[in-house]
Amino acid sequence: MTKLIALATLVAFACLASPAFAADHPQQTRMKECNVKAKGKKGDERRQFMSACLSGKDGAAKKTMTAKK
Repeated sequence: MTKLIALATLVAFACLASPAFAADHPQQTRMKECNVKAKGKKGDERRQFMSACLSGKDGAAKKTMTAKK
């Protein structure tokens, strides 16, 4: 009986916690947006663009990050 209660508690916790783990964090969202904007860029140009975009020096990326509080 104790094992059944422990198992039920574990299953309930897993069901309730799974949506929280599935949500994108702001950094993941920024990375996705920067990757879309960097399409077509290669080599050093892409590296420099991604660095600027991820650090918030790109105006559009910065605006997106401040809007999602």
